[in-house]
Amino acid sequence: MSGVADATVHGQTSPLLTRREAAALCRVSLRTFERFVQPNLPAVAIGARVFFATDDVKRWLDARRSSSSMTTPATFTSRRASPPGGGALSQQESEILTQLRARRIEAEPGSQSKRQGP
Repeated sequence: MSGVADATVHGQTSPLLTRREAAALCRVSLRTFERFVQPNLPAVAIGARVFFATDDVKRWLDARRSSSSMTTPATFTSRRASPPGGGALSQQESEILTQLRARRIEAEPGSQSKRQGP
Protein backbone atom coordinates (compact mmCIF):
# COMPACT_ATOMS: atom_id res chain seq x y z
CA MET A 1 0.00 0.00 0.00
CA SER A 2 1.44 3.38 -0.88
CA GLY A 3 1.82 5.82 1.97
CA VAL A 4 0.86 9.42 2.38
CA ALA A 5 4.40 10.33 1.30
CA ASP A 6 3.24 9.64 -2.28
CA ALA A 7 1.29 12.89 -2.10
CA THR A 8 4.52 14.87 -2.49
CA VAL A 9 5.36 16.36 -5.86
CA HIS A 10 8.71 18.07 -6.44
CA GLY A 11 9.31 18.26 -2.69
CA GLN A 12 5.95 19.89 -2.01
CA THR A 13 3.17 18.11 -0.17
CA SER A 14 -0.09 18.09 -2.07
CA PRO A 15 -3.22 19.08 -0.15
CA LEU A 16 -5.09 16.35 -2.05
CA LEU A 17 -4.95 12.64 -1.38
CA THR A 18 -6.01 9.67 -3.47
CA ARG A 19 -8.32 7.12 -1.87
CA ARG A 20 -5.35 4.86 -1.15
CA GLU A 21 -3.36 7.70 0.44
CA ALA A 22 -6.34 8.81 2.50
CA ALA A 23 -6.84 5.22 3.69
CA ALA A 24 -3.15 5.08 4.67
CA LEU A 25 -3.55 8.33 6.60
CA CYS A 26 -6.47 6.76 8.48
CA ARG A 27 -4.45 3.53 8.88
CA VAL A 28 -7.22 1.38 7.44
CA SER A 29 -7.54 -0.77 4.35
CA LEU A 30 -8.80 0.75 1.13
CA ARG A 31 -12.04 -1.26 1.44
CA THR A 32 -12.63 -0.01 4.99
CA PHE A 33 -11.94 3.54 3.87
CA GLU A 34 -14.41 3.23 0.99
CA ARG A 35 -17.13 1.75 3.21
CA PHE A 36 -16.85 3.81 6.39
CA VAL A 37 -14.79 6.95 5.84
CA GLN A 38 -15.31 8.06 2.25
CA PRO A 39 -19.10 8.56 2.58
CA ASN A 40 -18.39 11.13 5.33
CA LEU A 41 -15.91 13.20 3.33
CA PRO A 42 -16.39 15.73 0.54
CA ALA A 43 -14.63 14.61 -2.62
CA VAL A 44 -12.70 16.67 -5.14
CA ALA A 45 -13.24 15.30 -8.64
CA ILE A 46 -10.71 16.21 -11.30
CA GLY A 47 -11.71 14.49 -14.49
CA ALA A 48 -12.29 10.85 -13.70
CA ARG A 49 -10.04 10.94 -10.60
CA VAL A 50 -11.34 11.50 -7.09
CA PHE A 51 -9.29 13.14 -4.37
CA PHE A 52 -9.80 14.06 -0.73
CA ALA A 53 -8.43 17.12 1.02
CA THR A 54 -5.89 16.23 3.69
CA ASP A 55 -7.49 18.74 6.06
CA ASP A 56 -10.92 17.09 5.62
CA VAL A 57 -9.52 13.66 6.44
CA LYS A 58 -7.70 14.99 9.50
CA ARG A 59 -10.82 16.86 10.63
CA TRP A 60 -12.88 13.68 10.31
CA LEU A 61 -10.29 11.75 12.35
CA ASP A 62 -10.28 14.45 15.05
CA ALA A 63 -14.08 14.32 15.24
CA ARG A 64 -13.94 10.55 15.67
CA ARG A 65 -11.33 10.87 18.41
CA SER A 66 -13.46 13.29 20.39
CA SER A 67 -16.61 11.19 20.02
CA SER A 68 -18.02 9.42 23.05
CA SER A 69 -17.15 6.00 21.62
CA MET A 70 -13.51 6.58 22.43
CA THR A 71 -14.07 7.71 26.02
CA THR A 72 -15.77 4.52 27.18
CA PRO A 73 -13.83 1.28 27.28
CA ALA A 74 -14.75 -1.32 24.70
CA THR A 75 -16.90 -4.18 25.91
CA PHE A 76 -16.30 -7.57 24.38
CA THR A 77 -18.96 -10.22 24.46
CA SER A 78 -19.01 -13.86 23.58
CA ARG A 79 -20.03 -14.60 20.01
CA ARG A 80 -21.99 -17.76 20.78
CA ALA A 81 -24.99 -18.34 18.61
CA SER A 82 -28.34 -18.06 20.32
CA PRO A 83 -31.12 -20.51 19.61
CA PRO A 84 -33.20 -19.68 16.53
CA GLY A 85 -36.21 -18.67 18.61
CA GLY A 86 -34.03 -16.49 20.81
CA GLY A 87 -35.30 -18.27 23.94
CA ALA A 88 -34.09 -21.14 26.07
CA LEU A 89 -33.26 -24.54 24.62
CA SER A 90 -35.83 -27.31 24.81
CA GLN A 91 -35.11 -30.42 26.88
CA GLN A 92 -34.29 -32.42 23.74
CA GLU A 93 -31.99 -29.69 22.40
CA SER A 94 -30.18 -29.52 25.75
CA GLU A 95 -29.63 -33.29 25.78
CA ILE A 96 -28.28 -33.28 22.22
CA LEU A 97 -25.95 -30.40 23.03
CA THR A 98 -24.67 -32.21 26.14
CA GLN A 99 -23.98 -35.36 24.08
CA LEU A 100 -22.13 -33.38 21.42
CA ARG A 101 -19.99 -31.62 24.00
CA ALA A 102 -19.12 -34.96 25.63
CA ARG A 103 -18.07 -36.38 22.25
CA ARG A 104 -15.91 -33.35 21.55
CA ILE A 105 -14.14 -33.69 24.91
CA GLU A 106 -13.51 -37.40 24.28
CA ALA A 107 -12.08 -36.64 20.83
CA GLU A 108 -9.61 -34.01 22.08
CA PRO A 109 -5.94 -35.07 22.15
CA GLY A 110 -4.79 -35.98 25.65
CA SER A 111 -8.32 -36.66 26.85
CA GLN A 112 -8.42 -38.80 30.01
CA SER A 113 -11.25 -40.98 28.66
CA LYS A 114 -8.99 -42.24 25.84
CA ARG A 115 -6.12 -43.08 28.16
CA GLN A 116 -8.17 -45.18 30.53
CA GLY A 117 -7.61 -48.81 29.87
CA PRO A 118 -7.38 -52.23 31.57
